[in-house]
Amino acid sequence: WEYIAQIAEISRSVERYNTKDGTWHPSHETCYFVSTSIITAKDFLDFSRKHWGIENSNHYVRDVTFQEDKSRIRKKIKRDNIRDRILYLVIVLILFTLLFFIK
Repeated sequence: WEYIAQIAEISRSVERYNTKDGTWHPSHETCYFVSTSIITAKDFLDFSRKHWGIENSNHYVRDVTFQEDKSRIRKKIKRDNIRDRILYLVIVLILFTLLFFIK
């Protein structure tokens, strides 16, 4: 923990769509971030938004490439497959690049 320079908290209110009854429900989320360098609150918010941009584009790629949304199979599947590990690694590398190399 000696390298931690800053901890930040971002709270957000969102509305989630319930597909079963067709209604929207409010939801509150709190996210915590740990940084090895001191950055402004605006930069933390920008990093958070970039992260969700990556998450959303990742979902789109997975849906188009693997047609995951078309699947009607709804059972728990182990997350031990190679595709998920590679996608996770790519996301981590992109976030690392955003956090430490892009100013």
